[in-house]
Amino acid sequence: MNKSLIRLIFAFSAVALLFAGCKKDVDEDNLIGRWRCENDGYYYTFLDDGSGRCADSRDRGLNFSWDLDRDNLTINYSSNGDIPKPGREEWIIKKLTSTYMEAYEVGLADITYKFEKQ
Repeated sequence: MNKSLIRLIFAFSAVALLFAGCKKDVDEDNLIGRWRCENDGYYYTFLDDGSGRCADSRDRGLNFSWDLDRDNLTINYSSNGDIPKPGREEWIIKKLTSTYMEAYEVGLADITYKFEKQ
């Protein structure tokens, strides 16, 4: 019975570690700055106060607020701006370094967006 209990504890621990590994922590400091999306050419600027801006090459765009929870990035666009965008986007960051980022929009996991820090 003692061996069964140890196996059961080990099995639950393994499952807990498996689910804990599904989401990874992303270093928020690496996100701060100006990023160019290789897919659509837009520039995303993330400021350390949780605000930011999405703009085209002529700086027409929208201001936003953002929040990062582990690898889940939420962007809430303000209603003022030059370019129509949805009010809210949720992204999963797959890779983030100080100069490069890969992410996909929730619901569109088959398209990976690539960003380079400017």
